[in-house]
Amino acid sequence: MRTIRWRRIAFWFTFSTIALIVLALGWLWTADLGVFKPQLERFVTQELGREFEIHGEFHVDLAQHTTVIAEDIRLANAEWAEEKDMVTVGRAELRIDLWSLFNGPVLLELIDIDDTNILLLNPGDKAPNWEQLIEAVTDENDAAEEPGMDVLFAQIDIDRLHVHLESVERERPLHLVIERLAQSHREDDYLNLEVRGSLDGRRVE
Repeated sequence: MRTIRWRRIAFWFTFSTIALIVLALGWLWTADLGVFKPQLERFVTQELGREFEIHGEFHVDLAQHTTVIAEDIRLANAEWAEEKDMVTVGRAELRIDLWSLFNGPVLLELIDIDDTNILLLNPGDKAPNWEQLIEAVTDENDAAEEPGMDVLFAQIDIDRLHVHLESVERERPLHLVIERLAQSHREDDYLNLEVRGSLDGRRVE
């Protein structure tokens, strides 16, 4: 009788555990993970040492073709700069083949970025406003011989990108405008590339 009772307890415990795992996976698969926006903002802020905020919508659709969409993204400038933001992005969308994370190479199916402004400042008497970010994402302890992860970019769409550079090493500011940059990966492994913009008023196509 005791043996049957323990078997029944073990059965229901195992069944309940499996059911909870299935429910958790189902929630992850269907829930909008955008609710974790505050955690993401804190993580990026801590890693970069600059305030990172997503003022607009933030959605994560976890599926085979996982999609991340963020709107009104802002990265703070250096403390000494008069302008508050170093980088602003109106909208960004990233779509990735989830299974490629496990069997490689990582396939980024879409990178779509709209209405981006980047302000680069090098006053001479202070470190350039981008130096801290480069140091934050560079790990000096990484072994040079450590292999990297292969990444394929299927489609890249960048619209209305503005880069403004002011440097003590230049007589006047440099202004780069990318009206449109489109890259697509063809089936024959070649790339289609379209670029339209201007550099200090001179057309670039």
